[in-house]
This record gives sequence, C-alpha cells and structure tokens, in this order.
Amino acid sequence: MTQPAPAPYSITTTRNAGVLVISITGCLDDEACIGLKQAISAGQLGTSPQIIIEMSGLRYVASAGIAVLIQAQKQLRHLNGALHLCQASEAVHEVFVVLNLASIIPIHRTLAQALMAAAVTSGR
Repeated sequence: MTQPAPAPYSITTTRNAGVLVISITGCLDDEACIGLKQAISAGQLGTSPQIIIEMSGLRYVASAGIAVLIQAQKQLRHLNGALHLCQASEAVHEVFVVLNLASIIPIHRTLAQALMAAAVTSGR
C-alpha cells in the first residue's frame, strides 16, 4: 500500500506574548498563499498588531508568496503594526536578500529576536 504524498505546505498559528506567530513549512506557492492570507487577516486585530512569520521549515517561496508578505506589511503598517520574518533557511534568506526584502520587512535570525523586535515595535 502506498502512502499519500505529504502536503506541499503547512501553516500553524500560535500566540506568544500577544504576538501572532505563523509558522509555515514546505512551499509558499499559490495554494499556500491563500492559507497565509487568511492567517494574516486573522492576526490584524487590535491596536498595533504584530505578526511574525516563522520560516524554519520553508523550502521555497514563489513570487506570489513575496507579494503576500509585502501586502501584509503594508496593511499592518496602516494599522500601526508590523510584520516580522524569522528563521529563514539559507535558500529562502538568499531570495529575500536578492530582492532586498529586508528593507521592507524586518528579517530576524531567531524567533526570540523577532519577539523582542515585535515588543519594541508595539511599544511594550
């Protein structure tokens, strides 16, 4: 009997010190973008919403995924919030460097660093 193929992506959300942490694994392709948009929209509540995208298990980011991240940062800034990225694999981080994404969205090495930055951004 053959095993079903693993899902191409997984998105989970948790709260840590009032910050929404969205962990994404696999591929951030067109299909995964729908789930990511929904998770981000759910986190845009309250004053100065802070969202962290944890990417330690992310292997690939399509251009649609980059667009979702940029749009989310714009929306969060409009709400006096911020989007933070963290724990990108070397391959994913290289894509962000080439696109100069760090000039738009803060990219942190660890989740702890992202949580500290989110706390500073929200004025806690």
